[in-house]
Amino acid sequence: MAQSRKSEISYLNIILCLFVIFIHIISFAVSNFQYGTLSYNLAMFPWRMVSFVVQGFILLSGVKLFLTKKDEQKYGHYLVSRIKGVILPYVFSYVIYYVFYFLVYDYPLDIVFITKHLLLGSLVCHFYFIPLLFQFDLLFPVWKRIINNCSPIIVIPFILLFSLIFEIYFPNMVSTAFPNINFIYNDRLFTTYLAYWIIGCYIGKYYDKFTEILEKNFKAICVCFTISLALFFYYTYLAFNYITYIPFMNQVHSLYSICVIVFLYALFMKLPKNIPSILQKMDRASYDIYLWHMLFVFFANFIIEKLAVQSQLLGFGVRAVCAYGLTITACFVWNDLKKRIFKKNS
Repeated sequence: MAQSRKSEISYLNIILCLFVIFIHIISFAVSNFQYGTLSYNLAMFPWRMVSFVVQGFILLSGVKLFLTKKDEQKYGHYLVSRIKGVILPYVFSYVIYYVFYFLVYDYPLDIVFITKHLLLGSLVCHFYFIPLLFQFDLLFPVWKRIINNCSPIIVIPFILLFSLIFEIYFPNMVSTAFPNINFIYNDRLFTTYLAYWIIGCYIGKYYDKFTEILEKNFKAICVCFTISLALFFYYTYLAFNYITYIPFMNQVHSLYSICVIVFLYALFMKLPKNIPSILQKMDRASYDIYLWHMLFVFFANFIIEKLAVQSQLLGFGVRAVCAYGLTITACFVWNDLKKRIFKKNS
């Protein structure tokens, strides 16, 4: 089976996809254990350790945009390709999830309600990523102009400073300007993840230089990752066990996210370039896996409820089997079916 892109990107894409599923199956245990207990911390720390996945996906999307020369496409052509490849599968999955919610949880057939949740990505916990990513797509000409005409030495520090200021002051600005509005959607504004996107775009633009830096500085990268992980563990323990309030927790998380993404990138560059065919299939099916895995988590919850499973460990096992095993298998079958239909019609 031919390998279509760089192995380290495939490895990173796969691990991020698997981590997303892990977050959603371990979160049940985290929410059910009493904070401060050993069981809570054993579930909470892995849950928090993989909480960089959205940042990783955003950065990787920027990398692929410029590495694959998609930035050279015309705006209309690029937008149409993104609508076909990203938005239409999202809308289709949204309809299926909404039918499920309508039948099981009596969700209303209200066009305003349906449209609002579609645009915000708020129907299912992981959907918000798609409207977030599409905001970057809509601003495609802006990124072309910035990345192709401005030095990363100037832009990246400016964007990091802007992101820090935005994160600290934007919520207060909204509450001051609109005191009757409780704005809770910072996590789906492109400005929240702008630094990761810009860094990813520059990586794609200067990919050979970036990988050369990673190869030459792997030990230093490991040290930085270890320090950031220790800081993240320490402040996470304090904050999530409600020992003390950490006002700069978001900044600690951002530092950790950058360090762990760069570390994994450098690590995956050392793995075999010819990745196994099953991992190539998982790489190609990753978006479908992302979209559909929660449906199989719901199925697992149905089994757990019917069997009256009380053990959080056993519940985690059931969800893992369904979310990983069934989702990946179903998406493999679906992608093979699409390939056969395409070949038949071509």
